[in-house]
Amino acid sequence: METFLSETIRTLAKGAYPLLDYTLILPSKRAGGFLNQVLIAQTEKTYFAPTIYSIEDFISQVSGVEIMNTTQVLLEGYKVYNELTPTSFSDYLLWAEPLLNDFNEIDRNLVSPESFFGYLSQIKALERWELKEATPLIKDYLKFWEGLLPFYNAFSQHLLNQGAAYQGLVYRRASEDLSHYLNANGDKPHAFIGFNALNPAEELLIQEMLAQGNSRIFWDLDEFFAQDQNHSVSQFIRGYYERWPYYKAQLFDGKNQSAKYSGITSNHYEKPKNFYFVESDSDQGQIQAMSAVLNDMPLEKINKTAVVLADESLLIPVLYTIPESINSINITMGYPLKAYPGVWFVESLLQWQKTGNKRIHHNHLHKILTHPFGQLLLPSWQNISRWIQKNHQLFIDIDDIIGQVCASERAVIELMFSHKTGEQNMIKNLMSLLDGLSEHKSLSAVDRIGIQKLLDLLQQLYGLARSYGFLAHIGAITALFDHLLSSESLDFEGDAYRGLQIMGVLETRVLDFEHIIMLSVNEGVIPQGKSSASFITYDMKKEFGLPLHTDKDAIYGYHFFRLLQRAQSVSFIYKNSQKGLSVGEPSRFLRLLELTAPETHHIV
Repeated sequence: METFLSETIRTLAKGAYPLLDYTLILPSKRAGGFLNQVLIAQTEKTYFAPTIYSIEDFISQVSGVEIMNTTQVLLEGYKVYNELTPTSFSDYLLWAEPLLNDFNEIDRNLVSPESFFGYLSQIKALERWELKEATPLIKDYLKFWEGLLPFYNAFSQHLLNQGAAYQGLVYRRASEDLSHYLNANGDKPHAFIGFNALNPAEELLIQEMLAQGNSRIFWDLDEFFAQDQNHSVSQFIRGYYERWPYYKAQLFDGKNQSAKYSGITSNHYEKPKNFYFVESDSDQGQIQAMSAVLNDMPLEKINKTAVVLADESLLIPVLYTIPESINSINITMGYPLKAYPGVWFVESLLQWQKTGNKRIHHNHLHKILTHPFGQLLLPSWQNISRWIQKNHQLFIDIDDIIGQVCASERAVIELMFSHKTGEQNMIKNLMSLLDGLSEHKSLSAVDRIGIQKLLDLLQQLYGLARSYGFLAHIGAITALFDHLLSSESLDFEGDAYRGLQIMGVLETRVLDFEHIIMLSVNEGVIPQGKSSASFITYDMKKEFGLPLHTDKDAIYGYHFFRLLQRAQSVSFIYKNSQKGLSVGEPSRFLRLLELTAPETHHIV
């Protein structure tokens, strides 16, 4: 099987420009790593490699502005907002994240902020039109919406003055300053590889680069999907092909319908393939089914196999079920740090510190002591538990706990429960506890990675608390800790280009595998469905041309079917049981796969 990246490099190598002259832009950094491996495999002599960027790094290069991480954006946003409208950091966190995401959305889609926020404030005012007299609460409500444009303008300028901004603002700046980049680099050939759904800023930039006459774009789209006008897989690329001036000369002239998309498509999907639909009654059943498929697979096929997790929370149980015969594994995706059990231990101690009490409820204390981390830190934890049961105390004084442990463990109790050290030292105390834990030889590999990640996060929190004065109290620190947890993940090491690959759906972009095992292929998981973490209503998205949930479904459809184009065998595993919001229904993509499958596909 020749992969999409291999086909692309082979085509570029036959072109008018040497490969080393190109600047290659891909959807992700991981894709760039795989492209480097293709370059190594296709050459027999030493030469300088072309410049390779992820799209984010390229946009940053064009704009001259660095992309700031989400935590810095959140904190810088509070500094600006608090100057305009004094508010507590905890109150700010209640609404800031979705609002900043909306800023990101309108900027990378090049929406006029004046028009957008004016429209939004008018909608909010109309919602209250029937009130004869506005109460102070309603006045504050309307004032909040009217203040968004001044906040956006002040915040944008504040970030740009620092030379770093959130992703959307960097995209907007790149589209505005593109002429500077073209003046300096317009004579150098560029190639854009493996894109699908582009935002308006990316569209503008790529079209301007193509207009220079020395740049190219490579789509990974099969003709089978391109010819189907109703298939969402080709929705975006067909639109570019029919709308961009770059393709005007190649458009269908009415004589040869089959050749309409021949210049931008490949022909792999209709080759013989085996698709296996595997039904399971639980997550554990899915994982066991995956293990059975891997057990039946010859070892020589493992290097050409990917396990794709539509539900990324299954990563840890999947790792424990990989057959022992498979020695080489690479995990591309990260495991959400918030789902790591060790996080509860740190959160519990932070919540205790937040109370400021001198006495702790026996249930809370018991849970801390019986946590695996508590047992490792306090080997005599059972003595404390027996003492609590014997004395029938509802609330326990910390000094009484110290009296029940040996001298070597008293320092640990102080680090856990003392209120005397102040907020920043409290973070250092937690770091000392985790440092002590990391020295235990009985820790599993996952625990070692988890503890190190928590240490890194607390170190980051400590640095932020010193840099931002408004983080000087425990409430702000715990709120920020929760925010950091939601955006961090455990990253596992492995050989990125060899062995069994385990990844999420988005990590599969531009990559190809002969054999695929996909788990949780259920409706509501892939595609994910609607997301409501936004202040932008559906009507506003329609009005300003912002992506709708149907567009996001089409993006997932592209990732799903693109992955099948060059595959030879694919096992789809899904749950049939209903639990909570899960309806136990196979993904609509499986239904579509069955309905549109060519005769060369064998579905079991």
